[in-house]
Amino acid sequence: PSLRTMRIMRTLPGPPETFFFGHSPTLAKIKFEDLLEFFGQIIREYPPVFKIWSLGIPIVVLTEPEDVEVLLSSVQYIKKGIDYDAFLDWL
Repeated sequence: PSLRTMRIMRTLPGPPETFFFGHSPTLAKIKFEDLLEFFGQIIREYPPVFKIWSLGIPIVVLTEPEDVEVLLSSVQYIKKGIDYDAFLDWL
């Protein structure tokens, strides 16, 4: 990621991370069936928005439906990722 992205990400709340691997070591230790509980705990601790890093990829998680709707329905200044297509029917 760019220095600008890293500066912006630094301003967002989120669980502690390691320098290079971000949250990947923590996520790798969690059993698949425990992931929902893990993210539920993070959502309770860092609402309504938090960041996680996975192998150098910054991920911003929005937890309020209204915020998600505003983001996904915006057509200006936002480059949608590949996950966006899954939400097209809802918008």
